[in-house]
Amino acid sequence: MRICLATTHFAPLPGGIAHYYTCLSRLLTDAGHSVILLTIAGEDEPDVDRIEEEGLFIKVTLSTAYRRYLRLYSAYFRPGGYDAGKWIATGMAMRDWLLKNVAAYQIDIIETMDYGGAGIFLKEDGLPPLLIDAHSSALQIDRQVSLLPDDHLAVIKKLEIDGMYLTENELHQIAQIQTLVDSILLFFKKKNEKYPVLNALYTDITVNKT
Repeated sequence: MRICLATTHFAPLPGGIAHYYTCLSRLLTDAGHSVILLTIAGEDEPDVDRIEEEGLFIKVTLSTAYRRYLRLYSAYFRPGGYDAGKWIATGMAMRDWLLKNVAAYQIDIIETMDYGGAGIFLKEDGLPPLLIDAHSSALQIDRQVSLLPDDHLAVIKKLEIDGMYLTENELHQIAQIQTLVDSILLFFKKKNEKYPVLNALYTDITVNKT
């Protein structure tokens, strides 16, 4: 299976989301799956798209379209805040690349995170089924610590809510997605000794699943 992981966070960036996608990419390729890591360029990186391949792993870094959308949508928001323009630009750039390349790369499924709301842009006709993982969305965080209530946050929360809403057609894809999830969970269980950091993750998922 060829799986696209769409995320803004990946090694060498710090943090839990980056660590999660680094481990998940390794686990999936170890299991024989092909992985396309779709991400965006950092501020200090060249303004050119890059594709790096290593075995079953392909890293696609988007810069040109991302920065074009960033200039466009950032103009609608006051400076500061939670940078809603960045999340809109991320989703738009990823959507454009996937629509152009999904057939050429034979992508079977797309996975992304809930935080930032990129999922709403990847729920597009012509794209494969979408799996959205929970990494603590802005919507959830705001319920616990009361984030700054500005236009940035309002837009991001709306994107997250719409991205996680399932249409009737998408509900029919759950069985196909669940098959992949089950295979990943089984592989997590087998790899626990090799990757101790996944022990708690596997336990949490299997407990919540049952």
